[in-house]
Amino acid sequence: MTHTTCDYDSLGAAVALAYLWAHQEPGVPTYVCLPRGSHPAIDRFLVLHKHLFPITSLSHVKGTTAAKKKKGSPPPPPNLLHLGLCDASQRDRFGPASPLIDLAPSVTVYDHHQPASSSDIIGAPGNVTFIHGAVGSSCTLLVESLIAAGVPPPPAPLLTLLALGVHSDTGSLTFDSTTTRDAKALAYSLAAGASQYAISQFSKAAFSPGQQSLLTLALANTNTTTEHGLAVTTVLLRSRGFISGLSSVTGDLLDATGSDVLLLSVCYAAGAKRGKAVEPELIERSLMPAPGGGAQDTRNLRVAFERADINNSGYLEMFELKRCVAAAGIVATDELSSMRTDNIDLSAVFRPFNGGGHPKAASATLKLPNGFPDAPALLDGVVQSVREQAGDDELLVGDFMTSPVQCVEEDMVEDEVGEVMMRGGLRALPVVDKSSRLVGLVTFKEIAAAQQRRKNKGQRSKEGAEGAGAGVKAKAWMLSKVMVVRETDTLDDAEKILVECDIGSLPVLDGERRVVGMLTRTDLLRQHRFYDGLH
Repeated sequence: MTHTTCDYDSLGAAVALAYLWAHQEPGVPTYVCLPRGSHPAIDRFLVLHKHLFPITSLSHVKGTTAAKKKKGSPPPPPNLLHLGLCDASQRDRFGPASPLIDLAPSVTVYDHHQPASSSDIIGAPGNVTFIHGAVGSSCTLLVESLIAAGVPPPPAPLLTLLALGVHSDTGSLTFDSTTTRDAKALAYSLAAGASQYAISQFSKAAFSPGQQSLLTLALANTNTTTEHGLAVTTVLLRSRGFISGLSSVTGDLLDATGSDVLLLSVCYAAGAKRGKAVEPELIERSLMPAPGGGAQDTRNLRVAFERADINNSGYLEMFELKRCVAAAGIVATDELSSMRTDNIDLSAVFRPFNGGGHPKAASATLKLPNGFPDAPALLDGVVQSVREQAGDDELLVGDFMTSPVQCVEEDMVEDEVGEVMMRGGLRALPVVDKSSRLVGLVTFKEIAAAQQRRKNKGQRSKEGAEGAGAGVKAKAWMLSKVMVVRETDTLDDAEKILVECDIGSLPVLDGERRVVGMLTRTDLLRQHRFYDGLH
């Protein structure tokens, strides 16, 4: 069983589990059910591949709310021996299939999102087996189970689906939740026969008309606020129908705006059917009046999207999104995300709304008692929860700078400065006056240039320049225009200077311009915790 609105990871895990059980119990029919809809990318994939997998309708499984039964009669007993739940561990994530959890004699849960202790399935009457791992994809867990069971490698279509599952949930092995186990699972799928060409074709699906209109509207209706170094962008729109595949739109918006957190909220009528395609004219603005009425507005949106889609791919690539964002007057950057997102767990933020997902990507669907008017306050509450997780305390330069720091005085000559640099294995030295106030900076480049000038001058005058006292004072050849940071500046502020100026170190000053430390690239790498060896 996949979760509702299934994605590649959920579908790949479910089909792989069916393949595993079919080999372990050859005489028992095994099927895969999608309880309620799927992501548009999955729809496109299944159009060509559905007949290759044992997929059946949920209505064929007795004991579900979708199963046909006589009016007024109790549901018949389920005709299943084992129930496998893939890529989710909360009952509500399986929609109309959730009654099977209490009816199945045996339940197996494959989920990489949260451990068994956080699941409401553990208390089911049947025998529950929970398979969880600190990996980036549920398909990784299934690949490991296939290998451990010693079953033959699956056919190429299933191997391709498993690879797509790993790619989608790990960002092609780039998300910070990715592990070496995910890389090995992907390597197994490719080595065993997955089609790299099919992966390239299905990993990025063209946006549906509803997604296209939604993205166009969202780009014009972003609202970004920055507090304590955390940039949160919200988008609140309204639709007259359900639009699937919001995760793809949200991901593109996050990349385009350069925000730390992006919250996309779409309100639609309670009677809108899931899985039904929504045409562009069913999208409307929520925070801005629609000039010209619905039909004209729809045509304008369509034209706007087609104008932005320069290469006619059906979706907006990053360079196209950047152009749209810039044209809308939104300042987007390619900087590293704020470190303050490290504490944010979006799955926990949405848990009170029966939502879930990953710490860095989650969603929830809920009913608003009073309809759309409730949405702004609800979104504000979510933003507040995100900010509370991030905390108010920003990391300041004084908290992690290198201190104490070796300095040289402005009256020292080349050889003296060079000796200090060589003895300490340093790359840069602040130059200070008698009061320890910064007056300049020297690097090996300036020392070498000064020594070479002295050598050239000595050759021309045929006079030696031996001895430390025969040189030129540092204040004559040091770098006098120096970028600096204050000990009270934030990490994000300091990193912007390093990135924009492409320099390796910054002197850190107190309020009196006295040197109290140095900030280097290595100091920043330690704070980002990219590499264990630098901590």
